[in-house]
Amino acid sequence: MITDLRSLVAPNPLATLTGAMVAEQRLHLHTTRQADFARLLPWPAFNALITFDRLQGGQVRAIRNGHDMPLGMLTARAGRFDHQELAPDSLQAMADMGLSLVINDIHRLVPGIGALAAMVERHLRARAGVNAYVSFRQDSAFGAHWDDHDVLVLQVHGRKRWFCYGQRDAYPMKGAPAVTKIGDAEEPLWSEVLEPGDILYIPRGEFHRAQIEDGYSLHLTIGLAFPRGDDVVRWIGRRCLEDALFRRDISILAGPEALATRQEDLRAALHRAVDDIDLSRFLANADRQRESLKVLNLGLSDPLDPNVVIRPMLRRRLPLPEGTTQLRYGPATTTLTPAERAVLADLLERDAATLAGLIEALPDLPAQDISDAVSGLARKSLVLLSDEPA
Repeated sequence: MITDLRSLVAPNPLATLTGAMVAEQRLHLHTTRQADFARLLPWPAFNALITFDRLQGGQVRAIRNGHDMPLGMLTARAGRFDHQELAPDSLQAMADMGLSLVINDIHRLVPGIGALAAMVERHLRARAGVNAYVSFRQDSAFGAHWDDHDVLVLQVHGRKRWFCYGQRDAYPMKGAPAVTKIGDAEEPLWSEVLEPGDILYIPRGEFHRAQIEDGYSLHLTIGLAFPRGDDVVRWIGRRCLEDALFRRDISILAGPEALATRQEDLRAALHRAVDDIDLSRFLANADRQRESLKVLNLGLSDPLDPNVVIRPMLRRRLPLPEGTTQLRYGPATTTLTPAERAVLADLLERDAATLAGLIEALPDLPAQDISDAVSGLARKSLVLLSDEPA
């Protein structure tokens, strides 16, 4: 099981990945996590996610040659009331002709992938979202393009060749002035094949595309959106609203002298706000605002097996000092018992543990209290319980 960032990239040193991120340099890693990657999304689990409702709602996209396929080509009318439903034979036929399938925000559909995304966020303090991409022929779902966030590619099944063309503009953003484009015939700066268990880091703004080598491919992309300077500006704006000066109307009715006075007052207040910038406080505030991923643990929390694996679903490491009874994250507030606080604090520090491991790590708490605390956290959707081997 992938429990933390070190285990994700093993046997490579974690510094290899974080160093590439700091330098904003592409990185291809071979890991020993082939079996763990495959368990993240087995083929039967993937197939169960492809439904008419998700295709209709856009969470699942069927793409060929860069274009979304019309829903009518993948569905049929059936049943007593002639309702539309997915046509597996049509979907299979289209897959044989080069169809690709994309599942957006799969971390909200598969709890294990959600736990992975939450773990990555806790380590990097960057917003993480996960998409799944499946291809069955060499045709690419998308041509060469860039993303306005960093990307971690996890190759789960099959093999896929990636082509990277470098960064053309510094820190591009969607909606900003158009960035440099590349020609269809341009040669890539780098090209390699990802095997199951491989990881590819692509820095923000690097043009890239991919195509499978043979048969099929399934990979996950973890999009990493780090906080930016414009987020700091918005944070300053929200804090300024605590001062009545920034909530007052600006009116010309009082005359030019009053307007000039207001201008100087605002300038002085803004200077004070800018001089008071503290990025540690900014990041701590962002941590508190990040909501948790919600999971169900029905039938798993009582009675607990000693070997059950427990993983926190909070996406940030929030402080939980002794005596904490209220946990605030995003819009939610949850009441914790002393045992729940101790168990959750340990889990946030270690990322994952078995019940037996928690009992060993918290010798001052009775074993039954720890078991009850885990069950309570599971019912509050703050942890994911799994019988997957750690």
